[in-house]
This record gives sequence, C-alpha cells and structure tokens, in this order.
Amino acid sequence: MKELNVYDTLIQNEALINELKGNLFEFLVGRELASLNKLEGQFLSAIPEDFHERLRGYENWLREHSEELLTQLPVLAKDTAGFLRSKINHKMTGVLVVGKLAGGSHDQRLGEADLLVRTTSELIPISLKLCKEKSFVNTKSAGVRSFFSKYFGHSFPNAKKSQEQLNHRLDKYYIELSRKLHSMAGLNPEPQFGNAWLEAGLPELPGQLDPEMNKVLKDHYHEMILLFYQTWRELLTENKNLFLDSMMPLLGFGLEEVNQLSCFYSGNYNFSYSSYKKRTSYRDALVDAELRGPKSGLSSFEMQMKDCIFQVRLKPMNKFTVSGLKVNCSLKQENSC
Repeated sequence: MKELNVYDTLIQNEALINELKGNLFEFLVGRELASLNKLEGQFLSAIPEDFHERLRGYENWLREHSEELLTQLPVLAKDTAGFLRSKINHKMTGVLVVGKLAGGSHDQRLGEADLLVRTTSELIPISLKLCKEKSFVNTKSAGVRSFFSKYFGHSFPNAKKSQEQLNHRLDKYYIELSRKLHSMAGLNPEPQFGNAWLEAGLPELPGQLDPEMNKVLKDHYHEMILLFYQTWRELLTENKNLFLDSMMPLLGFGLEEVNQLSCFYSGNYNFSYSSYKKRTSYRDALVDAELRGPKSGLSSFEMQMKDCIFQVRLKPMNKFTVSGLKVNCSLKQENSC
C-alpha cells in the first residue's frame, strides 16, 4: 500500500482526513448493517483482498493524527446503520460496498452510490455522507466553463450559447484581474499570469496574497458569481420544471434510484442525527424554493428549501492565476428528517 503523507498545511491534512474517514465510514456502516441482518459473512467475502490492508493503513494514519475520530467512527456507523434499518421495511438479503476501494474503479452506472442494499423486493443504491451538523456538504463539483452545457444542455437548446457567452465574459474579467494585480505588484499589466509574475516571486495561492490584493481577488470572484447567477436565473425562468429536473445531479441524484443517507455529528464526533432522503423529496421541495442572489462580497448564492439550503459557490482551481474556476454545489440540512 502506498504510504500516506502528512501535508504542510492544515487544509491539505483536513482534506486527507475527510477522504480517509469517508472510506472507513462506508465500510463500517456496511459491515454494521450486514451484522444487524446476519449477513456479515456474505458482506466480508465480497470485499477484495487488498481492501483490509488499505483500511489498516487508514486506521494507522488516523490513530496517529486523529485518534478521537478513529474511536468515534464505529459508534457513528452503528447509529447510522440502525437508523437505516428502521427505514427499510423489507427483509435485507445483501449489503455491498461499491465505493472505489471495494472494486477498484467505481461503476458509473451506480451513480453516487456508496452502498448497495438488496431486499426481498428491491435493490437500493445508497449515497452515504458523514458530516458536521449545520455545515454545507458538497454534492457536486464541476468546471465553470462547461457547467451549463453539461448539466442543462440536454434540456435547454440555448444552454450552449449561454455557456459560450458566460465564458467570453469570464475571459474578459480574468484579463482585467491579471492586469490590475500586475500593476499593483509594480509589473507591466499583462493579460494573464505568466513568467513575469512567477519570476517576481509573487504567490499563486489566494491565501498568500497581501490584504489589498486579496480584496481585489475577492471582488473579482463576486463579479464572477454575479455573471454565473444571471445565467442560472435566466434558464430557471425560461422553464422551471425542466430546470429543476436538470438540477438533480447537482444535489447528488445523478442516478434516479439513489437514496441519500447522511450521518450528522456535533463537536467531538458525537452522533447527532441521521437523515434518509429520496430524490423525490428534494425535487418536490425545490418547487417552492426561494432563489437568493449573491450577497455583497460573497462568491455564492442559495436556494432556500423548507428544511435545507442548496448553495452554489465559485472558487479557484487551487491557483487563482489560472482562468478556470470550480463550481461547488452543496447542501445544508436545517433539521433532522
């Protein structure tokens, strides 16, 4: 097994912890669910041989760097599995982990599913989330330059044209940003961040900019989200039902049959509550959702539903010096369900 790194920055280490806890949690919930239904032998026999070695590596890393999380994961998994069992009416006949660790490459036909639960009457694909309560949970990330054509192009003939117009505006604003920051750094105003910027020893990460330049960059991202929001609102207004149908993959429902099982924890990884939702519950809630435009200085906007908030946020592709931007879609549940 490839040795796991310890990164220099808190953000990088937190990202690794999130990946490891997600992979371990999938396995632990699956095993606990199988155990509750006397299927543990069947469950374990379906796991590839190298899977346990990887899990041991993850456990060792977490034991050294996040022991409290490692201790609490089995508790969270047990509570989550018990909750899910109470939501499934028919007898379970099989449980399978279908994440990337359990089968090498994830079968794209399974969409966002992490677990497959077989009952006497159906096969249930389940997307599993472990997250801090009252936090936004990422449901989809995509590049801004293909976002509307990819997710709305099949329903809106003019989505491709809208995408092209948006990209043209993004290019224009990127050139303006580059010229402004170059000038602020005492350099010739260049249309893009190239050798001159790097040779001057200037940063490429947003957090490394001085306060004045950082303010300019934040204002730039606010302008970008205003442009993005304008396209979003235009398509929504054109045909609301088609738009909301097209939104479902952005909420984590690329596969129509998938159900979302979420485990929420408080403070020190203490179990708070679980949520189990089908695609139809979100689709119905979106009908009456309130679209809220970007607030001053922010690079995000929201759609407020009855018991949760869907957020769309623009952020750099790590380095702000490249013209591409990432679209992060996320959900925050406001109460248990």
